[in-house]
Amino acid sequence: MTNTTRDPELDSAIARALQRAKDAGRRASVYDLFSALLETSGVVTMVGEAGGDARALESGLQSAADVRPKMGLLARWWPAPAAGFRNAIAIAKTRTLSRREIGPADVFAAGFELGDSDLRALLERSGLSRSRVLRWLCGERQAADALDAAPEGDSLEVVMLNDDYTTMETVVRTLETVFALEPLRAYRTMMAVHRQGSSCVGSYERDEAIRLVRAATAMAEAEGAPLRVVLRRPGVEAARGDAVPPAASPRRGFLAALARRLTARPLPPGSVASSDGMIATCAAVTLGVWLAFNRYAAGPRAEWTWTGLTGLTWYAGGLLALTLVLHRVGGTTDFRSLLAALVGITPLTLAIVLTLSIVAPRQDRALPYTVLACAALAAAARFLKALGAVRRGRAILAGIGFVGVFAWTTGQTYVYSYFWYAHREDDSSRAWRNTERLLFEQPDRIDAAASRLRAGEPGRPNVFFLGFAGVGEQKVFAEEAKLAERVISERYGAAGRSLLLVNDRRDLESRPLATVHGLFRALRRIGQRMDRSTDVLFLLLTSHGSERHLSVSNRIWPLEQLDAATLRKALDDSGIKWRVVVISACHSGAFIPALANESTAIFTSAAADRASFGCSDDREVTEFGAAFVRDALPRAASLEAAFEQAKTTLAESERRQNVQPSLPQARVGAAISSYLQRIETRHNQLADRPESTGPDQ
Repeated sequence: MTNTTRDPELDSAIARALQRAKDAGRRASVYDLFSALLETSGVVTMVGEAGGDARALESGLQSAADVRPKMGLLARWWPAPAAGFRNAIAIAKTRTLSRREIGPADVFAAGFELGDSDLRALLERSGLSRSRVLRWLCGERQAADALDAAPEGDSLEVVMLNDDYTTMETVVRTLETVFALEPLRAYRTMMAVHRQGSSCVGSYERDEAIRLVRAATAMAEAEGAPLRVVLRRPGVEAARGDAVPPAASPRRGFLAALARRLTARPLPPGSVASSDGMIATCAAVTLGVWLAFNRYAAGPRAEWTWTGLTGLTWYAGGLLALTLVLHRVGGTTDFRSLLAALVGITPLTLAIVLTLSIVAPRQDRALPYTVLACAALAAAARFLKALGAVRRGRAILAGIGFVGVFAWTTGQTYVYSYFWYAHREDDSSRAWRNTERLLFEQPDRIDAAASRLRAGEPGRPNVFFLGFAGVGEQKVFAEEAKLAERVISERYGAAGRSLLLVNDRRDLESRPLATVHGLFRALRRIGQRMDRSTDVLFLLLTSHGSERHLSVSNRIWPLEQLDAATLRKALDDSGIKWRVVVISACHSGAFIPALANESTAIFTSAAADRASFGCSDDREVTEFGAAFVRDALPRAASLEAAFEQAKTTLAESERRQNVQPSLPQARVGAAISSYLQRIETRHNQLADRPESTGPDQ
């Protein structure tokens, strides 16, 4: 592969343009460049043979250059080419893929594509047109119609020739419109022309062949393309490379192009690769990926809703807007092909993101997401290059900016894109019918559960556990209370001495419901079953919270919320002296002043003015519950050691997630601190004792 270089004559023209602008004390412009190019022999010849007036053009360019603004003092010492210089050369490089050198004529021809309307008007007023200039570059030195010299014969072959300027899309459109080829056949013929240099379109009667060549040339010229279509006698100068490869079935060709689209491989513009059917199919695959994930995440008894159409419309509009930004800023040749490319890579990108959200912990997703973003940028750069974008760097930066703004707007707006939602196992209407029964059963349920509590062992302090899961709409609180019951029972031998008050939308029957009045009753009944002066109550409360109260709700009754003063009264009324209170809720530190005394140890998941994390319905335990109850407490030497370990874990996790620290709080009374040491010492001794193997031991 050879590198494209510049003709020394082009470098000389650039130097003359810069020096001329410097001598005139003004900024260099594209008009200086084109005026200097017009002094080269090749450009003068091209302008004359393409039907232009070189003198009129030179006068217009000079007048346009003279009105450019003056440059500053520093720029006089170090003049730099204008942006038009770089853009014109970049376009010439893009369009001159088969040449070893870029010459002045190539850069001059790029003037029609710079987007400078004044320059284009000057060129056209001088008698030039893009198609005639490009035809000259492609070797057709005469603009006159050459069909009068068509070969003799009743039947002629129409042959299409390759050039560096006519876009693939223009070739396909001409084949479909003028020659009435099927889309797949047109695409394959275009690729044969592109790869082999020429290809036979078909054999026609002489008059029909001449008419088709005239129509194809006129259509291409109307689009500013120098497409060359010639005639030849059948069997004369026939080269193997002129034949179109055998066409596969349309279905196979479409599926092959679809496979390339879905695997983020660039495709040249064409009716198959960028058709409405291809875009719609890729969009359908994207929707299928999202629906499959949504269905999996919603659980086995998911229910359908059409409300996800709002989010689907939002994201589809965002993708269209991103395509438009890249197309306009980058200057690509075809909006449809760019849209097909971006829609094509969406299913793979979405599948990777959704898979990471399932298998990777939140704190470990930063690196994979960064790698995926870099891969997406690289793919976008390849697509822009394949579509002839002349400002790829700017387009990439604009695309990054758009994605950032779109993501921020999405985060600030409630965009619901889910079509499946988790089935609520409890039947609300049935729950309402059972409200009266449930309401009057609660005291009996609490009494029955308390009557089953195992009595404490005399002569030593025993631990009794009470769990309170306040909010039933998210299952995480019920699961956290059950986890704490298991851990405390195993650590302190509290098996059979635990009671749970649980609000759980999935189950309203198995346990007493969590209410403020139920908490008062449960504490009194536990106090009656334990030795209030020696045994220890371990109370865990898990719920949503505010600085004023803990939330209590079960979707059935409008329940009283639990505030700090009420909780303190409930504990005092029970007569229980030794208390360990763990509160897993936002702002739970606000409860510490009201509950603190010498015989109480209080551990909270957050400070009074901070939120804690992990209370969504798709979790089994909150962040604090995982760090303190699940991970630290089973193996720590003491409650206080477990809490310190959990604080460290949470601080590191929240730092990685870049969220405001929750700042868990603890206050342990002096009396209970020494009392708990005795219990912990006995616990550690029992844990170290060998397991009994027979009656003699």
